[in-house]
Parts: sequence; structure tokens; C-alpha cells
Amino acid sequence: MNNLAAYISYLMWQFIMFANYIIRILTIFIITLKDTYFAVLYQYFPPDDIVFIENSTIKFGCTYNNFFQLTVHSYDYLVFNHTVDNKILKKLTTTIKDLPIHQDFETNLALIPKPCNFQFIMVILNTATGSFDITNILNNNDNFYYVQNATILDDKFIDWIFLKHLHVKPIDVTVVALDNNAEEITLTAEQCIRLGTNGYTVELISQPRI
Repeated sequence: MNNLAAYISYLMWQFIMFANYIIRILTIFIITLKDTYFAVLYQYFPPDDIVFIENSTIKFGCTYNNFFQLTVHSYDYLVFNHTVDNKILKKLTTTIKDLPIHQDFETNLALIPKPCNFQFIMVILNTATGSFDITNILNNNDNFYYVQNATILDDKFIDWIFLKHLHVKPIDVTVVALDNNAEEITLTAEQCIRLGTNGYTVELISQPRI
């Protein structure tokens, strides 16, 4: 009788251990599936006005309406969308102070992004694995990156272009562009473009390009 009780106790213990193992495996699987689902959802069907990126991964997004209800976690940079004149303007920034839900401290006006009055004729990203023409990516009305006072073609911008549009990992990227005056530009790893209203400037960046 004692042997039978001990055997039953042993079987029950083994069952509990097996059940805990299955629960742990299912929990890990569900969390991984959820993270993958939202990463794919935001990458190919971004429904939000503001998307946060960390380690070349789209972490989460939100709308302007619920932004102030959100606890902002760590992020490397963010991308926000704002529709102006039937164009979805896209701007990358590292600070939430650039969002159009804030005001310009100098003018006390809302920071509404505005499209540039010019576009580059050609923009090529040369990498160790091939070249990518992103000219039409930058001026697509659904993803319009020519935004006044925006910084483009720095390390974070290139990271986003490869993550969002090209879907490959950037390796040893160099930038060659033909500007609106048909002048050729070759950016070093320490340079980026600062867009203005009718022109641009080449500026230094603090981080080397990927």
C-alpha cells in the first residue's frame, strides 16, 4: 500500500513538473509570437502616427491622441507621420520635442512639418552587397521624406530606410546623390543632409554611419 501511494505521488509530481514545463514553453512561444506579430505589423502596415525604433527593430507605435497616455520606453529614434497636402510627411528624430504635438519655443506655434520645395534628382546607397536606388522611396506621397528642417542620410535615417523599405541589413553604406541642381554629392560616414525650404546643407553627424 505504501509503495502504491509513493508511486502515485511520484506520478503526480512528474505530471506537475511536465505541466510546468509545457506552460513555460507555451508562454515563451506566445510572447515570441506576439512580439513577431507586432514587429511585422508595424513594419509592413504601420497604423500609427509615431513609431519607436530600438536596435533596428520597430518596438511599438501610437497615435498623437494617445501619446501623452503612453509610457515611453527606451528607443534609439522615432519616426512620425503627418499628412500635409495629400502627402504623408515622414520625419526621423531622436527627441519627442520635434513632434507636431509640441510648440516651437521661439514662435509659440505648433511644430507642423512642411514639405520642401525641392527634391534630389537621384539618391543611391552603395553597400558591400549591392547598390540601392532610393530616389523614388524618398518622394513617394505615402512616404514623403523631404521635410523642412529634417536630417536625412545619417546613420539612423539609413537604418530606417533599410528596415522599412529595403528589408536587408545595411553593410558599409556610402551615399551618392545628385541634387536638385544636378551637382553630385558623395557623403562620408561622418556627414548627413539637413533639408531646408528651397535647399540643403551638408553637416557633420555625431555617430559614424552603419
